[in-house]
Amino acid sequence: MNIQKKPLIVLTRSLKGVKRFRPGLFLLTIKKCAKFLLGQNRGPQMVTESLLTGLRGLKIKYLLNPKIKNIERDTIVYVNESVEALRDAIELKMKGVVSKIVAGPVLVILPKDENAIMLDPNIDLFLVPSAWTKNLWISLAPALAEKIKIWPAGVDSDCDLSQKRDMFLVYYKSGPKHNLII
Repeated sequence: MNIQKKPLIVLTRSLKGVKRFRPGLFLLTIKKCAKFLLGQNRGPQMVTESLLTGLRGLKIKYLLNPKIKNIERDTIVYVNESVEALRDAIELKMKGVVSKIVAGPVLVILPKDENAIMLDPNIDLFLVPSAWTKNLWISLAPALAEKIKIWPAGVDSDCDLSQKRDMFLVYYKSGPKHNLII
C-alpha cells in the first residue's frame, strides 16, 4: 500500500529560476544538444529511465524536472545526470523547501570532483553502483561512510528467475583478459 503524500522530485537538469552564475552552462548546453541530435542516450539517462520505469511500476508519484513553484515544502529530491541540478537542490534545501536530497549514482566519478560537491552536508544520501565503488569513495572521503548506499541501477526486476538458464552473457568492458576466467 502506497501512503506517499507528496511526489518524489526527480531532477536531471538545472531548475529554471534559481539564480546563479554558471560558467560551464554554455558548453553543457552544446554537449546536450549534440547528444540529442545524434540520438545518444548515455549511462546517466539510462539510469534515470530505469528509475522512472520502477516508480511507475510501483505506482509512486513523482515529478520530473518541475518548475520551482510546483515543488512542495518538505519533499524529497532525487538528483541524477546534472551537477547543476544538485547545486539547485542544495540551494532549495538551504532555503527550507526540500527536506532530503538523494544523489547519484552517475553525477561524478570521485567524491572530490566538481569542487567536492558530494561532501556538501546538505546531501543526505548518495547512491553508488557497487560495493567496490562504495569502498573506494569511503577511502577517499571517510565522512561519507554513513551516507553511501549501493544501488545497482538498471537491474531488470521483471525477469523470471524461476527458469533455469544454460547460457548467459558477460559484458567485460575493460581490464586485462586474465581477470575474465569462466
